[in-house]
Amino acid sequence: SSGVFGVNLANALGNANYSVCLTKEEGANTAVFAGWVDKDTRTTSYFKTHWSFAYSVTQGNADDYHNNAIVFGD
Repeated sequence: SSGVFGVNLANALGNANYSVCLTKEEGANTAVFAGWVDKDTRTTSYFKTHWSFAYSVTQGNADDYHNNAIVFGD
């Protein structure tokens, strides 16, 4: 669905207690975007991200061309 992306890690981590930092490429609009990891789907080699936006009186889930993730773990 809109704003939901699964990420498969090429190499499994030692455990699922890792940290993920999410960013996105800024577009031409002034919407505020938020990204977060779904804690219930995280494994040692997979996590799911959700992205939403808020602009004026409009808000909801949104896809974007470039989403970025950095993973810190064991």
